[in-house]
Parts: sequence; structure tokens; C-alpha cells
Amino acid sequence: MDQPLPIVRHLDHLLIEAEDPSTLFRLFSEGFGLPVAWEFGDYGERVSGSVWAGNVNLEFARFKELRFGHVAVWDEVDAGRARIGGLAFEPTMPVFEVAGLLGGLDLHPGAGHTSENWTSLEVKELLDPPGVVYLTEYAFDAEAWRAGLREAFLASGGGALGFEGVQEVHVGLRDVNEATPAWASLLQGLPVYEGTAWGVAERGALRLIPWGKDEVASLMLRVRSVEAAAAFLESAGMPAHESLDGVFLEASLVQGLHLQLVDGESPAFWEFA
Repeated sequence: MDQPLPIVRHLDHLLIEAEDPSTLFRLFSEGFGLPVAWEFGDYGERVSGSVWAGNVNLEFARFKELRFGHVAVWDEVDAGRARIGGLAFEPTMPVFEVAGLLGGLDLHPGAGHTSENWTSLEVKELLDPPGVVYLTEYAFDAEAWRAGLREAFLASGGGALGFEGVQEVHVGLRDVNEATPAWASLLQGLPVYEGTAWGVAERGALRLIPWGKDEVASLMLRVRSVEAAAAFLESAGMPAHESLDGVFLEASLVQGLHLQLVDGESPAFWEFA
């Protein structure tokens, strides 16, 4: 039997949207000391800034008029709250070639967008609106860019919290069993781990979990020492709450996001594979 043709290489970045994204950007860049991937500013369709979290970029953004081909509307229910609104993957081939393959995988191509620096293609119906999954193809040497970010990250020591990287992205789904084939088609060719998870170890994993709606539910961020990270947060007046595996950042600190810090001193899931 032929091996499935990989569509995506790895998770590229997480699109974190907020009414006030600049505050989140400053928290992660200045407060936590993570290297800046691009400075916060006006980039036409959105205001945006990004940091390198050790293996994945975190983009903090707010769209102005159009968002992936639709009018950008911030639901009143979500007023004052941030959301992980998008998962961006790097494709293994030009996005126009991917678009031709998606139909055969029971996946649905959506809006495409080309800018000076990248071309993107939405993969529809994997998340409830406004959640988006899309592919990003860069028009420059992305590997050289990331190499510079990795060097800056090492020099920073992972910032004040001792970040090592994004360990898991938890995608919440109403029906994991029903949704799994579509996600498996998109992520085909990537290593598969126990508990409905795919990923490249050094770039973290995407895990499907039961949830009340189809959306990105939470992030698991790996730090060298949860104890040291919690001590820094306490000294900086940034409360955290103990969890089964580590600590959760106080939701009010990160505009309602669910962000868990787990201990780098414990084996990661891929070390059991």
C-alpha cells in the first residue's frame, strides 16, 4: 500500500486574536522575554505582532475589516476575551498544489490570500467559525528566519519563565470520533501518538479532546521547571493555579486564554513513543 502523501510539514504558528492584542504581545515579549518574530504594527488587513515560543510562533492579532474573506466581527459575547482563532501549518508543497489534493481527502479548500511575504490557503469546516485552519507558504527563506529566532531564544534562556516550547495544542471537538478522519487526512504522514495526537516532536503536537464546541481549547507550554516559573509569576504579581501536571496562568492575565505550563523535567509524550 502506498504511503499517504504528507500535506503539512508541521505547525507553523498560532493565531491568537484579541480586541487588545498589543497587551498580550507586550506580556510575552517584554514580560516573559521571548524573542520577537515580527514587531507589533499595522500590516494592512490586521494589526499584529509575534513572538517565538521555542518551536512555534505565537501571533497576537486583530483583523480590521476582512478576516479570511469575511467581514471581521468581534462577537459581543467575547468582548474583552482573547481566543486562539487559528492554526497555521507549513505545507510540504506550494499551496496551489495542496488545493488540488484536498477534495480527494474529503477536505474543503477555502479562501486563499497572497501578500508580499506569504500565501495562505484556508482548509474549511474543521473548526466552528470563527476558528480557522490554514496553510502558510512563505515567500522568503523561512528556515533562515527561524534559525535566527532559535538563536535568539537560546540566548534568552527561554525568557523569564524558562520556556522550552509549545508541547501540545488541544483542539476541542463535540465528537472526537466523528471529526478524527478529517484531521487525520490533513495531518497524514506526521507521527501519530496515543490519545489522538499528531506532530513533530520538536514542533509540538496537536491533540483532539472532547469539548463543547469545535475550537482550539487550550495550549500546553513546556518550561524547564514549573516550580521556577511559578516562583517568577508570584514575584511579578502574576497569579497561577496548580493543575494536575503543572500550573495554569490566571485567565485574567491572558485575556481568558487557557494556557498551562508543564514541567520540562518530566518526560514529554513523544519520549514514550
